Amino acid sequence: MAKNTTSRNGITEQRVFDWFHAVWRGDDEPESQESPSRLLECGTHGTAHGAMVCAHLFEARDHAVGFVENNDDPEDLQAWCGACEQLFLREGERTQAFNEFCNVRLVCVFCYATIKKRHSPLH
Repeated sequence: MAKNTTSRNGITEQRVFDWFHAVWRGDDEPESQESPSRLLECGTHGTAHGAMVCAHLFEARDHAVGFVENNDDPEDLQAWCGACEQLFLREGERTQAFNEFCNVRLVCVFCYATIKKRHSPLH
């Protein structure tokens, strides 16, 4: 993987930075979901809307790490694992330490659904 990418789909670090500031940091007017800049190219699913997950959700494939959706807007999918939730609760907000621990990844909405199913508790 090239040094300037953050996922196997080749999303650049700058792209993650832009999304992070627009969505997770709550910039004044995040772009709408219909904006082409909110689309990404998934190696599995093609062009799709993006979602954000912590690195732990993205990387853990052989065990569940918990799944905490941190936004109730179905148009703006964001989630992190149980460990990220614990740190967030201790820190009380998205601090620099939290952001570094979370290490956000961009995924398409279809990959997000797969990740959610993998890491959610069975009912």
